[in-house]
Amino acid sequence: MTALFDQAFYAQAVADAVGTHFERGHPSSQHVHDFLQAPGVMEISDQTQMAMFGLEALTEWRQHQRQPLRKYVRTAYTHWYETQMGDTRYLPHGLATKKEMHGFHAPGMTSMMGLQHLKKYGQPLVNSSNGSGATARLLPFVALLRHQSRAAIRAITYFSVQVTHGGLGNRQAALLFLKAADAALVGSFMATNWGHFLDAQTIDEVGDGRSALGCMQMAIWAVRHAESYEHLLELCICHPGQSDNVAALAGALWGLLGRGGWEKYLPHLRQTATLRELLERYESVVSASHHSKHAGLHALSA
Repeated sequence: MTALFDQAFYAQAVADAVGTHFERGHPSSQHVHDFLQAPGVMEISDQTQMAMFGLEALTEWRQHQRQPLRKYVRTAYTHWYETQMGDTRYLPHGLATKKEMHGFHAPGMTSMMGLQHLKKYGQPLVNSSNGSGATARLLPFVALLRHQSRAAIRAITYFSVQVTHGGLGNRQAALLFLKAADAALVGSFMATNWGHFLDAQTIDEVGDGRSALGCMQMAIWAVRHAESYEHLLELCICHPGQSDNVAALAGALWGLLGRGGWEKYLPHLRQTATLRELLERYESVVSASHHSKHAGLHALSA
């Protein structure tokens, strides 16, 4: 599980960075191919940044468990918001102090308004947005699949997406993500009938990636049809819709399936060292908990 979890984070980060480069540009396969030959320095988008902050929250919770996981996630997302606002004066440690985590800013106001409300009032801002922006931050919670009840995992993923996007479509997308991740881990992903959208001949027929549920369906379609990691990126990016979130979700599933191809692009990713450090810290905390007399995870609400 740990190795696949790491692979999923790396594969998502690279796919997200490539997708961000071409965001809404509708490139051809040749454009993507040419870029991958010499990608230069690549930057993850705001959603993978938030996934990393979510992993930091999960690590803090597993190490200390002084309050429910929801509170750690709320704090982590607030810290990410402060990096977006350029205000990290009161954050003495952690991801928020890493300069490479300040490079890419959220392109829209939905997330920023939601997080501003979260920081001020401690609760999500009620809205009806079904945008795909919230789905690519859910990867950290896959680590809970073998240790917590489905109801508890659903609750924390719902909280995560509804911090910024309150539409019911985001809940459906979150459930589909958890189902797909679980299927990837147990080896049933390719045999699962995910729905009629798999019959589409091209990814354009599935959707444009702007809605959370459509974005998730496009990611599943791409993973089912891709013959290599580069082919996966082409499928996720070469359409007129949103490419970064589709690519990020597809990359996460690709990694959970234990598939490679992303490794050679890690040196080009600006946040690789920080992501590796974050994953190593999480693994260290997990290992320590397994060797303690209180081994195992407490309830999410503990």
